[in-house]
This record gives sequence, structure tokens and C-alpha cells, in this order.
Amino acid sequence: MRDLKQIKLAEKICQQQKTYSNRSLQTGDVLPVSEGCAMMENFKEDERAKTEALIKRLDEKLCKQHEK
Repeated sequence: MRDLKQIKLAEKICQQQKTYSNRSLQTGDVLPVSEGCAMMENFKEDERAKTEALIKRLDEKLCKQHEK
């Protein structure tokens, strides 16, 4: 009987953790945390690429100004 209670408690905790990991979005849809993390990683990579492109353009512009 004691084991059964522990199993039921463990199942309840597991279900709560699963529910917590599926947070609601503003639209009411559910997005798993893993997908949200992947989206943020892609966002960071995009921002990094934009920043690197901007630095490259500014560097080229500066080099052209020094050549004149």
C-alpha cells in the first residue's frame, strides 16, 4: 500500500512538471519549453549574423574613407 502511494505521488509530480513545461503563449496555444529554447537560439544566431554584417559594412566604409 505504501509503494502504491509513492507511485501515485510520483505520477502526480511527473504530470505537474509536464504541465509546467508546456507554458501558454499569448494566443492561448501551447509551446513546449524545448521549442521555445530552440527559437531563442535561432534568434540569437540571427542577431549575431546581423551584427557581424553591420560591423563588416562599417569596416569597409571606413577603409574606403581612408583610401581617399
